[in-house]
Amino acid sequence: MPRPHLRGLLVGDDATSWRRLGLAIDGADRTVVGGVALVFDGDQGERGLLGWDLNGVPGADTLPVADVAARAREGGPAPARHPLGQVALDHVVVTTGDLDRTLDDLGVEPDRRVDGDDRRMAFVVASTCIIEVVGPAEPEDAPARLWGVALTVEDLDQAVGRLGDAVGPMRPAVQPGRRIATVRHEALGASVPVVLMDPRS
Repeated sequence: MPRPHLRGLLVGDDATSWRRLGLAIDGADRTVVGGVALVFDGDQGERGLLGWDLNGVPGADTLPVADVAARAREGGPAPARHPLGQVALDHVVVTTGDLDRTLDDLGVEPDRRVDGDDRRMAFVVASTCIIEVVGPAEPEDAPARLWGVALTVEDLDQAVGRLGDAVGPMRPAVQPGRRIATVRHEALGASVPVVLMDPRS
């Protein structure tokens, strides 16, 4: 059975804010990070992650869908080398009031689950990245939504140093041997929560 494949995300921000985050973005407001296309559209009237282009998941349209891969191909290849050293989209976060309901709606069986005292998490491998679904320990009546992204950088120490006050301190990640730093995305004018991570070992 083929694995899910995340091909792209539509972001409701002006591309300028993500250039401040060290992404190389072309004149058509698009880029590619580790094979995943990001298309920026600040004229939508909405902010945040507006849609995804996800293959191989029966209920992908449970969340907003956007034909991002096709838009990213328009006009030739988008930039792939980034000044801050982003090399991959490590994961995209989906928040929900009911983890089991959302997994059922998507029609996926998670590769891993973590049940904590206050929240539950499920991880679905989607080709080069991971879909991370997060919900409360006790189900609530809240819809699922695309929420945030984690970007892998070549050198986390260097990336954090370059961003300065726009990023928080490095700390251990959930994955053993990796570190993570939270970007102060609103200070950069972005509407999507972003973290930076060490490469996978």
